[in-house]
This record gives sequence, structure tokens and C-alpha cells, in this order.
Amino acid sequence: MEMGGAVTVFLSLQVQISGMVLIAPALAANPETATFTTVTIAKLMSKLLPFCPMAATDFSLSTRNEKYINEIKKDKLCFQGYWSARTIVSLIQAAEEVSTKFPEIKVPFLVLHGCQDKVCHVDGSRKLFELASSTDKGLKVYPLGYHSLLNEPEDISNDVKESIVEWLERRIDY
Repeated sequence: MEMGGAVTVFLSLQVQISGMVLIAPALAANPETATFTTVTIAKLMSKLLPFCPMAATDFSLSTRNEKYINEIKKDKLCFQGYWSARTIVSLIQAAEEVSTKFPEIKVPFLVLHGCQDKVCHVDGSRKLFELASSTDKGLKVYPLGYHSLLNEPEDISNDVKESIVEWLERRIDY
């Protein structure tokens, strides 16, 4: 899970922001991989061997765009290793904690999420949209979209870009 979206949601409760655009935020763990057994083992390992590698980075979960996958595999600045037990547990706990704050979200927001996202589950975005008290909120889901929507094939990535620009233009005074 990547935490930029969850951090932004937390931040929106701490400081005054004008709005937020969230792309595949880490607001819910994937129930296919974060099963009761897996989470229990990860929590135990987090206490006993916090740096124990638990999950390999799998870029094919991020996008169907093979060219992009090959580029990030070559990028020395992009994390290529295994996620530790402590990191995995921390990410799951952060997603759980931020989800309890959804009703407090009052700022305008747009959430874009792929239904095929195996990194951050789309249900977290749906719950944010449903529970947030903001009167200016939007949710756009992409049935074939993976996690990295801006790096998906052009039909999806172009629509994501257009949706963001349209949302921002409706809220910016020139």
C-alpha cells in the first residue's frame, strides 16, 4: 500500500486545505491478501522480527502498462525489495485508523480508484465517499483500472487526467 492518500486525508483534519484529489488512496487493505491469518502472522512477526521480509514488491499489481513496469523496474530510486512485517502492519493500522475519521472530512474532494486495484482496495474510497460529511465530493471508479491510474493504458490515464483538470477548474478562481 502506498500512503500518500491516507496521509492527505489525515492532514485535511489537521490543517486547513482547500480540497484534495486522491488517486487510489490507501484507505482499506485488500481482503484477498490481508486475510485474518495473514494479518495475525504479520502482527506477530512485527513484534518478534519487525524487519522480517513479508511481501515482495510486485509492479504488475500497479498497472497493465508493460512499458511503465519495465521503466520502474530499472529505476534505482524505486523500492525493489521486500516489505517488512512492521511496515505492512503499520500500513494496515494507518488505513484502519484513518477510516474512523471519514465522517470528519469536510473539505471538497475527488477520489479516483481502479476496481482491479490489488494494492489499495477500492472499498476504502467508496466508504470515504459514503461517510465523509463534505457536501462537495466525488468518486470515480474505473472497472478495469489498476492501482497506478495515471500509468494505465491511455483510455484510462487520459480520462483520469481530464477528470482531475475538470474538477480543479470548477473550483479555481482565475
